[in-house]
Amino acid sequence: MADADPQRRQETEASLACFVVDDEPGIRQVITYGLHDFGITTKEFEAAQGVLDALKQRLPDLVFLDVSLHRSDAIEVIRGLASHQYNGLVQLMSGNDPLLLEEVRRVGERHGLRMLPVLQKPFRVEAVRKIIREKLGEQPRQVPQQLAAPAGQAYGGLVVAESSSPAAAAGI
Repeated sequence: MADADPQRRQETEASLACFVVDDEPGIRQVITYGLHDFGITTKEFEAAQGVLDALKQRLPDLVFLDVSLHRSDAIEVIRGLASHQYNGLVQLMSGNDPLLLEEVRRVGERHGLRMLPVLQKPFRVEAVRKIIREKLGEQPRQVPQQLAAPAGQAYGGLVVAESSSPAAAAGI
């Protein structure tokens, strides 16, 4: 049975958890891939209702949230997070107008959420990893070689592309 106190639900889970909310399966998979090396448990959602249902079971440490969702939007998720007294981080992302993104970010702040600076699409997997290192203080864990997806190989239908260039390391 789930604990009735949302903060306690978040604190009693052993590993870090992330909800990835985007109506594009490829984007969800890239983020999940970026979190894999850190040992972070991910749950993927294409619409707000799935997230709202999952919040009843566990509050994640981080939410990657696309602004424009099929059949719903980020504001619906923001309101749901606030109603559960969520105190984790929210990473908005979108390829939409930066002014719209900033306004949605401010809505999240007005609801008392800890909103990170907007992540503009398209982005590289390294940008996801940088967020985890800088905002959650996590470092990659040793992943058994047979589970690692090296650069150039497919992961969830996508080809993993890594680069050692300074721009790629900055997530650009």
